[in-house]
Amino acid sequence: MKKIQIFSDSCCDLDTKIRKDFGIEYLKMGISYDDKVFNASLDWDEYSVDDLYGTLRSGTRVFTAQVHADQIRERFTACLSAGMDVVYIAAPLALSASVEAARGVARALKTAFPDNEIYIVDSLSSTLGLGLLTVDAAKMRDKGKSAKEIAEYFEKNKYNLVHWTTVDDLQYLKRAGRVKASAAFFANVLNLKPVMTSDMNGMNFAYAKAKGRKKAMSMLIDHITAEVINPENQTVYISHADCYEDALFLKEEIMQKVKFRDCYINYMGPILGASAGPGSLGMFCMGKDRRKLFENETAKYS
Repeated sequence: MKKIQIFSDSCCDLDTKIRKDFGIEYLKMGISYDDKVFNASLDWDEYSVDDLYGTLRSGTRVFTAQVHADQIRERFTACLSAGMDVVYIAAPLALSASVEAARGVARALKTAFPDNEIYIVDSLSSTLGLGLLTVDAAKMRDKGKSAKEIAEYFEKNKYNLVHWTTVDDLQYLKRAGRVKASAAFFANVLNLKPVMTSDMNGMNFAYAKAKGRKKAMSMLIDHITAEVINPENQTVYISHADCYEDALFLKEEIMQKVKFRDCYINYMGPILGASAGPGSLGMFCMGKDRRKLFENETAKYS
């Protein structure tokens, strides 16, 4: 059986150690601010966490960019030339065109490497939701599953990723074009916090609103508690945008309520951090099919 390289991208928010432990590579998106351009590095080697979040808090807009096709071609070609198959668990098309760029590269490379497999999976999830799926893909590879089996599994089961987030200040989503200015203004005046999930297209969807930060955090915990399946066999993932104490609170609360095997906490990286803003939080696990949330529901917040 061929070796398989599992890829994700800068939206997966996995730290250096976990990527190394599971043999995961990632494709780097880009960010820019103050007329400077950087790779969206999850190793924080071109700028620090304090640099990024301090810049955001100062009011400077941080722009983001998709993975460039040349980088995808170079990285995929290196793996294919070594006789490997490739599986890329990608950020949603609804949030980044990187997945479409990768599909175009894959089609072009198939001619040159007809005996190798390249699979591109739109994860429909971001931050550590994407990270969780990527780690699970690596685990499947290590258990001997083929690239095709891995890709088919995630195409079928990606809706079972339980994906809940909240932001502390809607002004950052407004700057990123993710929410209307009027909604951001009135929400901040009224101290309303959106509680969001990833919809059927991978777009962050404001499912409910909470009065205040503590209530929003409680709602994240309630959703995870209600929707998780077989928690004893899995890790709950928690991402935070420079608010570690709040992430630690979520960990302590959820581990008391639900018998997860483990908990993994990490920063929201530069792409999600720039879009959602400081103070954002996310919780992720595998559980009930999230499409059921939308069967009889309409947006409660816009």
